[in-house]
Amino acid sequence: TEVWLSFTLEMSVKGVFLKPDENLVWIRAVVLGGTQVGKSCLVQKYCKKKFTSEYLPTIGVDLVIMKEVVQNKDVRLCIFDTSGDPLYKDVRNEFYEDLHCTLLVYDVTSRRSFEHLEVTQQEVQNHSQKRSGPKTNPCVAVCGNKIDKPSRAVPLQEGKNWATTRGYVHYETSASSGENIFDLFKHLIQTTLQNLGEVPLNPKGDDKLNCHHLEVIRNFKTGKNDFEKLGLNPNCTKDDVNKVYRKYAVLLHPDKNPAVGSDEYFKMLTKIRSNLLREISASKPKGFFERWK
Repeated sequence: TEVWLSFTLEMSVKGVFLKPDENLVWIRAVVLGGTQVGKSCLVQKYCKKKFTSEYLPTIGVDLVIMKEVVQNKDVRLCIFDTSGDPLYKDVRNEFYEDLHCTLLVYDVTSRRSFEHLEVTQQEVQNHSQKRSGPKTNPCVAVCGNKIDKPSRAVPLQEGKNWATTRGYVHYETSASSGENIFDLFKHLIQTTLQNLGEVPLNPKGDDKLNCHHLEVIRNFKTGKNDFEKLGLNPNCTKDDVNKVYRKYAVLLHPDKNPAVGSDEYFKMLTKIRSNLLREISASKPKGFFERWK
């Protein structure tokens, strides 16, 4: 532990995370989760475009720095890949300060790893209150990994619900195939740049959908039914549907969003809303007089 703590302090003193070059934006990200959930494989797939099935446990913390250009911003993403072993808890605690974004990872084939998210989240909250660096709230994403495996133990919707009720975004990935990994890290970078004020939330004349729009659209595409597409449960009311509709309409309406394709997604949103309202009306018990209409 002392070796890794010294390493952390030495790196900070040398200014590895805050370069004097004003043209660069340095982002600190930490990857957290239990053991054997595939954290290192995710990072390796993103950074080196390769995957290894051999399990090599992380000793303490590994650091990788990725160069990216996002919305004309030259970015250096410092990824701290942490060990999930309780032995290295004191090491992880050193990396919760001055964070810009956090990635919480679980294994969709392991119920235990999903339940461990509560412990990890609490650990982060306990130490992030001491932050002295970025004054914005860190961007947090929850990642269900190993979706290429057949024996799923955590349903997609349960993972989404856990994340959204805490104000986090949710992704499911495969380090083996690379599915959704690059979208995940792109989201972390874009959201952090917006939090830091480096890029506007929706720049005028921007011809691309930003990460907030992409999150809504991804739900449209991955939801098994119209309820899931809007993040609602089948027992919801018409008021619940309309509330989500108004929220998404602000993002996707062509008058509010000049991005190419927003009009088509707004039509999709309107159709989903109509389907849900009709389905809720059909499932509602009819009153005495309505039965004879």
